[in-house]
Amino acid sequence: MDGLYEKILKDVPQAAYTVPDNMVALRINEEGHSDENGSLVEYFYQENSPSEQTTLAPNEKSRPSDIIKDQLL
Repeated sequence: MDGLYEKILKDVPQAAYTVPDNMVALRINEEGHSDENGSLVEYFYQENSPSEQTTLAPNEKSRPSDIIKDQLL
């Protein structure tokens, strides 16, 4: 299949994209938290980069409304 794309796109120049100054590439985990060992790389505005995941105590439960409230304040 790769050979097919090479033939179809042989005269089309490869696009070069530049990342704006206020954007960062970060490794994230499957939950979307910043994680140096994360398996995904995503781009974010610097001011909107995800926080690192915090671990909860075994008996502590986190409600989604608490997570959102913490991110807004």
